[in-house]
Amino acid sequence: MSLNFYDSELLRYIGDYVPYEIHHPKIFRNMKLCKKFLSDSWCLRIVKPNKYNKSFWLILKLAWDEFLPKTVSKVITLDTDILLNQNIEKLWSHFSYFNSEQVIGGAYDMTDDLRRFMATPKQPMLGNGINAGVLLLHLERMRNNNWSTLWRNAVDDIGKTDKALRYTEQKVYNVILYRNPKFFYEIPCEWNIMVTRAAVVTVCPVAWVVGISNKDNCLIPANSSLRLAGLVHHTADPAPGGLTIESHNNRAPVKEVKYFRNRDLHTTFTEVYFAFLQMNKYCFF
Repeated sequence: MSLNFYDSELLRYIGDYVPYEIHHPKIFRNMKLCKKFLSDSWCLRIVKPNKYNKSFWLILKLAWDEFLPKTVSKVITLDTDILLNQNIEKLWSHFSYFNSEQVIGGAYDMTDDLRRFMATPKQPMLGNGINAGVLLLHLERMRNNNWSTLWRNAVDDIGKTDKALRYTEQKVYNVILYRNPKFFYEIPCEWNIMVTRAAVVTVCPVAWVVGISNKDNCLIPANSSLRLAGLVHHTADPAPGGLTIESHNNRAPVKEVKYFRNRDLHTTFTEVYFAFLQMNKYCFF
């Protein structure tokens, strides 16, 4: 599942809280489990015998407030095609900036793809749409605002115009947030910098310096108008797992503090990705 979970104290992984059957591959053919979350009509669309279908897998991203324990009041959800360049506790700290009505923190998409391909006259969205790859979810408030009813109603409404959940949970989040803009908290754009040709990087100029051994190289000068990239999100094709070591070796790393264009972001993402890939996985446990 392309998602990570963090709680408030140690930001530890809490995937073990998710019921076993949700991890199991047969989820895609489990009509009974589907009906715990969705109407019969939707389950007939997305649970297809003997055929992989990701719609139900991704729709589960809408139901954290239901199957995570009530003791978990907040989570950060991240797609796994991301690299962190700052301590995630800084991102977590934005929960403290939520006002009393805000429920979901996210960043606007740096492309207009969501708006062009997902928005309709009956289902508009805020701005260019909220990218669901990085979200701060205040689960306690989601429960208090009947989130489970909101997302099911949104799914049913989408079903009146879409034959399938082509854009899965991302469209559902956008429909709900457009209807309830008071729920939305905009996180700083540097916490979801997108690596894709379509990204308009000028809307959030950042620098991303790789220089762990020299702390001075990791900081943006005080007089600079640039922001330090906090999280970089590889939304381009191929996905990080499809990158090749050959393409990495053919690219020159970017070391100086500068305004990063799309190519610079891709180059540095590839450099850091392969640096981590070559590390022993037990370094992270």
